[in-house]
Amino acid sequence: MLLVAVDPQGCAWQVVEQAAELAADLGENVVLMTAIELPEGVGPDVEMHGGNFEGKTARQVLVADATRSLDELGDPFRRRDVAVEYHVREGHCVEAVLDAAKELKPRMLVLGTHGRKGIKRFFLGSVAEQILRRADVPVVTVRSHGGDIDHASAAQSAVAALADG
Repeated sequence: MLLVAVDPQGCAWQVVEQAAELAADLGENVVLMTAIELPEGVGPDVEMHGGNFEGKTARQVLVADATRSLDELGDPFRRRDVAVEYHVREGHCVEAVLDAAKELKPRMLVLGTHGRKGIKRFFLGSVAEQILRRADVPVVTVRSHGGDIDHASAAQSAVAALADG
């Protein structure tokens, strides 16, 4: 099994296309995962008000949004007849990925990287690098060629607005 960790608002499509090809070539099934993290000051049980999110908690909104995104990102696997299941973890992405890898014991981990260099990398850090240094399984990275993509979904924006007051 391959564990494929993605940020649906980042370079996820490039990652899943490469991971689907790798999984098909190796005859492996896939767990496609992402992590959600509530904004500082927003509890998981805070209720949303208005629009499509009325009466749902912040956690429910983010989990549903992440699950929907993972299902869309599952297309390259389905096209190649690779079995795929989805996992949404709560917490910081590095810890969530490392915990999933320890629990699921994949053959390898596949994740994306922006390939930042210099001062930008120093200040922003590198999720991929932290995972590479700490993972107990081989890690394959897929470099994004689309620059820094960071588009919040409507659900993420609505939950973030709770933190702003």
